[in-house]
Amino acid sequence: MHITTSADGFAPAASGLSRRAAEKVRTLALRNPITQRRTESLRRRVLTREFLDSTEYNRLMIRDLELGVDGLNSAERMTPNYRWRHFKRAAALGAWRWLGVYENSEFLIPLVFGEGQVLDFGGARGPISLDVPVCDRLETDAFGRPVEYRDLKAVKNRSLDTIFSSHTLEHIPALDGTLQLLSRKLKPGGVLVLNLPAYTCMRWRAGTHAYADEQGDSPHVHTFYLALDPAVPAALRAATSAVAIDVAVRKHFTVEDARMVGDNSIWIVARKEG
Repeated sequence: MHITTSADGFAPAASGLSRRAAEKVRTLALRNPITQRRTESLRRRVLTREFLDSTEYNRLMIRDLELGVDGLNSAERMTPNYRWRHFKRAAALGAWRWLGVYENSEFLIPLVFGEGQVLDFGGARGPISLDVPVCDRLETDAFGRPVEYRDLKAVKNRSLDTIFSSHTLEHIPALDGTLQLLSRKLKPGGVLVLNLPAYTCMRWRAGTHAYADEQGDSPHVHTFYLALDPAVPAALRAATSAVAIDVAVRKHFTVEDARMVGDNSIWIVARKEG
């Protein structure tokens, strides 16, 4: 399978515009019928287990990658590789554009494409699969599909084997209540997989990051860090918006993995006790 790496026909990076203006430009570009058709064609080839297991996915993810520059801090540095994945190929790759997801793809792929029941929580702007239902406040996802669940409470309790969520919890003021609700939706032994923004990206910190979509403003209200990270500044730990996310998750789950990953993100795998 050959996947072209030309950026033609996809949403522009819109450099030089304000964040809100750039987001609007990208949204309008993706609504262009020609762009939608070309994106849809690529997406249907990319968002399959076969493709994500292939060398073509690797090639797509490492375009413009600079050793010693890209990695843990690609988002903060806004590297060419980061911009390529998040601005030029986000509409096709969905959640698989994140370096942290890419790094853990061997673990995640069997969960997403296996036999279990999966939910993508907050994934309307970058879904994990064409076949996994999304729970989000938006009416449609980036693939043009109606969002199946507009409220997590609508999901049947103890019905899911896996919940995946990427860069979502930082927007939700009621963090503990949401984690508790996520636990209720999982079967005993079910897995919660989180890819979250870390404090190491300055523009993602609460009070700095502004975001708006069709439903209105939704800024970051939490700044996440890992409790045992010695590099976390004392002043940040003391901030009311700062959250040791591994500790927060541990209140409702058994945390099996918690670490910093690429794109200034935090990767957490947690299991609901039986």
